[in-house]
Amino acid sequence: MSVHYADQPTTEEHMQRARAGNRRTSIFTRFTDAQTAKFHQIFQQFDADGNGHIDEHELHSIMLRLGRDLEEGEAKKLIEMVDTDGSGVIYFDEFMRMLEMQIDEQKKRIFNKDVFRSVFNKSGSGLMTRDELRTGMLSLGFRMEDDEIDEMIAVADRTGKGMLSFEDFNRMLRGATQGRRASMVVMECWKKVFDEAPKVAEKYSMVNRCAKPMRDFRHSSHFQEGKTKTLTTDNSRALQPAIDGSGQNDTIEVQAGVLTEPIVVNIEGMTLRGATEGKTVIEVNSKYPALTLRCKRCFIENLEIINHGAGPAVQVDQGFPDLTNLVITGQNGGLLVKNRSHPLVKNCVFKDSGRAWGMLMRESKAIIEGCTFTGNSDGGLVVERSSSPWICKSTFTKGKGCGCVFDETASGVICESLIAENGCNGVLVTNGANPILWKNEIRDGEAAGIAVREGGRGHYEENLFCNNASSELEVLSKANPLFRKNTLSGGEGSAILIEDGGQGSYEVNTINNYKLAGVSIGKDASPQVVDNMIHSHADILGTCGVAVKEEASGRVIDNTLIGWEPHRTGGSRQVCRDTIAYNHSPCPREWQYTSVGSTLVRC
Repeated sequence: MSVHYADQPTTEEHMQRARAGNRRTSIFTRFTDAQTAKFHQIFQQFDADGNGHIDEHELHSIMLRLGRDLEEGEAKKLIEMVDTDGSGVIYFDEFMRMLEMQIDEQKKRIFNKDVFRSVFNKSGSGLMTRDELRTGMLSLGFRMEDDEIDEMIAVADRTGKGMLSFEDFNRMLRGATQGRRASMVVMECWKKVFDEAPKVAEKYSMVNRCAKPMRDFRHSSHFQEGKTKTLTTDNSRALQPAIDGSGQNDTIEVQAGVLTEPIVVNIEGMTLRGATEGKTVIEVNSKYPALTLRCKRCFIENLEIINHGAGPAVQVDQGFPDLTNLVITGQNGGLLVKNRSHPLVKNCVFKDSGRAWGMLMRESKAIIEGCTFTGNSDGGLVVERSSSPWICKSTFTKGKGCGCVFDETASGVICESLIAENGCNGVLVTNGANPILWKNEIRDGEAAGIAVREGGRGHYEENLFCNNASSELEVLSKANPLFRKNTLSGGEGSAILIEDGGQGSYEVNTINNYKLAGVSIGKDASPQVVDNMIHSHADILGTCGVAVKEEASGRVIDNTLIGWEPHRTGGSRQVCRDTIAYNHSPCPREWQYTSVGSTLVRC
């Protein structure tokens, strides 16, 4: 039983001191009251004798709980760093200061890793070569001689392989060397890396990489203002002659009603606008598109477009049209964009395409903002043949197939969007496609959240994955994604499944509450799994933090596994260096393995 001393301050008393500006508790202003109360509960749990402070032994237990196994003597050094009153122990306010130091250190580590990858290790191999160091220094504006490159590596290289890992790089940025005397020139070079590399890395940041692109066309203000015509008939046979007889930059406003013949817009700068009150519908049953756009610039607004026949609802043949506030349904496809077109698609709805896609891109680009893709059969958006869309604040939900498909060397960006409740994978990336997904929510799908296959790549960062049926991320067939800073929770299978020659880098992710394994590495797979936080499911026995099957390889290092009791190690085999996994209970033999380097936290 813990003893509570009468003079031991409560959480509320600590917060009152912080608000009053007490010297020892000023750090509390960084945390909310709820966070402070939570940390105080942790503090009390490890204050074994209830005397209101923590000694070295108790601190070691706390840091294990928080995901860090302290080396011998490190606990004493931590106490000395925050022990403002020289008592040799840590009071709660000093404990909070120590937590802030750990948070700041982790942020620095993550930022340094961004610098390492974006400036000095663009190959993503995890090891910086001589050529990569030379190229990185050139990007900073410094031309290095061969002997200087060799010395820069030698002073930092801990393994003697002639290449630098991130840990080597990080130590140098923190001013540590390997005990070798280095010339002033080389140490000055490392100082330049410290000063200049973050500025270069900023150019490669996700904010810049995911910024909205510009379209290469004459601005609309360059057009002369045209005439406005209001068409009072709902007969599409009258609309097409009106379009053909218009001048450049004219506007045609069509009253509410149903038009039953396909329409072609081929007049430069034309605006075709539906009724502001009521609904203007183009509804056809045709092998041709219901609406075809064949001019460099035009503006289509406030229409519902439906094609029950073999053609798509809308087809963009060329140019830079603006499509705004449209509702598009095509039995064999909604919007087809091709021939290097580059439309702006804003606040449109693509729904209920019975046997095909909501939108298909071929050798084209697009800016897609605030759109809704729902109930489509073969995919909300299909991007193929070197196409590259920029998609922001859109939703892809309740499709019978995938939410999005990137195929045939496609690229592009999806950011700040919702991909949910689709009948297949939330996003499928295949055949060399290489998209960027940033800050999206991907959840509740009937297969994987993201599936990367057949040599697919891509950069996936700061996304939230939740409750996808098979895996949150599935990597197969020599796919090679970069998967960083994502949060994965729930699901019926392994959170990350890497099989059949899958590769890629998986860094600084947080993985929670999965049914099988946090990361499952299958046959012939060779991933880099580094610096991840992996939590076991509180109610499920038999789960693995990292599962490595037969004939797998790669690097699994510096991960924190939280929530396991040690599994027996006798008879287990070492599959890959610097890996560790423990299980609540025995699991299949192919999942058993031992190694070193990662941290186990027992709850």
